[in-house]
Amino acid sequence: MKYYSILLISSLLSSTLFAASLNKRDAIQELVQKLEAFDPNIKSHQDDWLKVRNHLEQAAQQSETAAGLKLSIQHILDQWGGLRFRILDRDDAQYWAMNGETLALPKAWFTLRGSKWLVQYSAHPKLRRGDSFSAKDFSPYSRESQSQKSWTLAVQHKLMVEPVPATFELNKMPMSEWALELTQQSSKVALVDNKRICIEKVWFSLDKVVAKNIASKIDKASGLCQALLIDLRDSFGEGQSFWPKVSKKMPVAVLTNRGTREGAVALVKSLKKDSAAKVFGETTDSDRAAQSKENLTRIDWTILIVGDGGQIIPDQEIRDSSLNAEGVDDITEAGLGWIRAEITK
Repeated sequence: MKYYSILLISSLLSSTLFAASLNKRDAIQELVQKLEAFDPNIKSHQDDWLKVRNHLEQAAQQSETAAGLKLSIQHILDQWGGLRFRILDRDDAQYWAMNGETLALPKAWFTLRGSKWLVQYSAHPKLRRGDSFSAKDFSPYSRESQSQKSWTLAVQHKLMVEPVPATFELNKMPMSEWALELTQQSSKVALVDNKRICIEKVWFSLDKVVAKNIASKIDKASGLCQALLIDLRDSFGEGQSFWPKVSKKMPVAVLTNRGTREGAVALVKSLKKDSAAKVFGETTDSDRAAQSKENLTRIDWTILIVGDGGQIIPDQEIRDSSLNAEGVDDITEAGLGWIRAEITK
């Protein structure tokens, strides 16, 4: 039986909508109708689907915020046996990549965890992975925050240490430009036994320009890299067709997590096949690209339908976390450790 996974992309909703239970209920009803129209397999699993519908309707009644409703729906849909769903909103990089809107950032990406925003990735000298600040009355991706020229935040660099106020100037670019600029800025080279290890972090959108930029460094003709570590955590998009065939003599380590999806997963598969790459981190999402989409009218969501594709299980499973002491990244360290061992054999 053929199933489909459906991605839901939403923007942050106004407090007015979440104060009105009728609006939330209407939105859920439209969502359910769309899903039932898209997937005929639901008809053959009516008992299970009715349970999902009931839980979705209860979530609409009980959720008081956009974040709360999103988390509730995601949990419910994760339990659905046939279909896989994911909700994306303005907090997700793919929202910005798909809509082509300009995005204001201080060269860092933030993820909501409870009552705090965590720095997920950063190319800013004052921010590093794992730093945090209060989420009260602030979202980096709200329309109000996006319209400002700078943010003043009380940043906590370590647990049990008082936050330090700092002002961050914002730059505005489309996600495609952010992805290229920050991928280039995140590029590093480490030397082991006089061999260069190229360390590359794809900032979310693996588009054609980003792929070409990284691929040019490992092409045989360039000779720039004798080993490669490429971080594809939370990456999506395309670009694998531009990748050169890498010799199996070149050690290649790939970092993945549950947010690695679509074209980024296809690239991992290609690297494993062509260069015997080793994968570190978490099992990926699907490798299939979006097939179609449709907007909802009662709530600012878009439904994307993608074929249910394959996943990559890492050679060494390591839980991805931004909360490591002193900014240590266990997945990166594992990948680099394997490359060093291969080089010094």
